[in-house]
Amino acid sequence: MELTSGRTIVHVSLEEVGGRTQIGSSRRQSEVAHGGAHASLVPAGVSAWEWFGPITLHRRLMIQFDLSSAPGLVRSNLEKSGPRWMTEDPAILQCSARLAHALEVGTHGRRFVSAIALAMIARFAELGSTFAVGGLSRERLRKAQDFLIGNLSADVTMSELAQRVGLSESHFVRAFKASTGLPPYRWQLKLRIDKAKSLILDGVALADVAAATGFASQSHLTRVFHDITGATPAEWRRIHRHDKPLASFASEKNWVS
Repeated sequence: MELTSGRTIVHVSLEEVGGRTQIGSSRRQSEVAHGGAHASLVPAGVSAWEWFGPITLHRRLMIQFDLSSAPGLVRSNLEKSGPRWMTEDPAILQCSARLAHALEVGTHGRRFVSAIALAMIARFAELGSTFAVGGLSRERLRKAQDFLIGNLSADVTMSELAQRVGLSESHFVRAFKASTGLPPYRWQLKLRIDKAKSLILDGVALADVAAATGFASQSHLTRVFHDITGATPAEWRRIHRHDKPLASFASEKNWVS
């Protein structure tokens, strides 16, 4: 079966019974699965094929992404990394299982499934990315980013972050920027604005959005939001409330006789 599309595709084999599947740009280049779950990333326009050996049950998930709606760093890393065949990365497979369940039971809204899909595509971007010379190691970068994410509404000092990853403050700030393109404060600020956007689209009052995202007041949020996006929160909501979703989904279970 051909998987080529004008959009980026994530293909997940959730369950294989009585056989196995293969996926790749050609039979010779494809990896061989051993009956377990696996996921593949097929960039837009890349030719890819899926082959079935003798198999009784194949349960799979197909996601088509519009990367123009993805965060810039995720999009950039995916564009550089190319296809990734049949990874067994636990984070991607856990997201896939949750997403498939949400689609099958139909009890979750679009924002929930889109958030899981974005987590999957971000993980693919992370797996395929390369880190700049002079940047942080993968472990140190993840530790710093996890701390910034977990303390989104707090004023995190650079000395505190540097201590957590075992570096001097000046070395840490330089290395973080080399890895992400942004200094730590700006990286966290972007996350705050991204969270604010989500809350604004959900209709949360701006004063509550400001409190939830670490801004001193509604006016402080509005000023920073405008500086970064070029629009006030109200203007941004009017423009984006009817945005198309990041991804479209299909989940299926096939019994093969």
